[in-house]
Amino acid sequence: QLTEKETELINIYCHNGSAFDFHFLVSKKLEDERITYLDGLPDSQERLRLLKLNEYVFKDSIKFLKNSLDALVLSLIHISEPTR
Repeated sequence: QLTEKETELINIYCHNGSAFDFHFLVSKKLEDERITYLDGLPDSQERLRLLKLNEYVFKDSIKFLKNSLDALVLSLIHISEPTR
C-alpha cells in the first residue's frame, strides 16, 4: 500500500536555462514558501542541467535536445504540412 501520493512531474524546457534562468529560480525559492522541494542535476560547478521545484522539472533544452530549437520547429512544420 502506498501512503504517499504519487505526483506526476511536469517537464518545462528552458533554452539555455543553465546559463541564467535556473539561478534566478533557485534565488526565488528562498523567497517563496510555496516551493517545498528543490533538487538539481549539476552540469558543472556553476550550472545545472535540470532543476526540480515541487512537481516541475526545468530542463536546459541545449543539454537535453539533440537539435537546435530552430531545427526542431522546422521539422514540426514539415511534419504538419499536408502532403500533395
